[in-house]
Amino acid sequence: MKLPNNFEQTMTQELSNKALRSFKDQYLLDFVNVEDADDEIDERVLEGEIVQNIRKFLMSLGADFTFMGNQYRLVVEEDEYFIDLLFYHRSLQALVAFELKKGKFKPEYVGKMNFYLSALDDLVKQPHENSSIGIILCKEKKIKK
Repeated sequence: MKLPNNFEQTMTQELSNKALRSFKDQYLLDFVNVEDADDEIDERVLEGEIVQNIRKFLMSLGADFTFMGNQYRLVVEEDEYFIDLLFYHRSLQALVAFELKKGKFKPEYVGKMNFYLSALDDLVKQPHENSSIGIILCKEKKIKK
């Protein structure tokens, strides 16, 4: 099954191919101890578990990721916004924002992520870097039949 993405529409062909090789369709987060929690687990609890186990999380992501922070603060027009987890991918030369969601994917998550990516590109990205990439990690994904 193909990893859902918009890489071909937003990146050069070379960078799109590299990004497809850099990301997975699913991430096994077995080191995160939230199995006993109910389905309504707070996303901050999940984030805290990932941050506590950042080395294991980085290893599950693959090579070239560096951790920049959690609840990464952005100020846009005097309002504060917080990205759950922010990484930098060395070979893609791009910021990678992760948003953690406790349930199934919802289309409105994309709008929020696009806002974050625009803000990162405007406020954080260096001139030599590529456009920021967003990953929305949901507990489940909708599968088209």
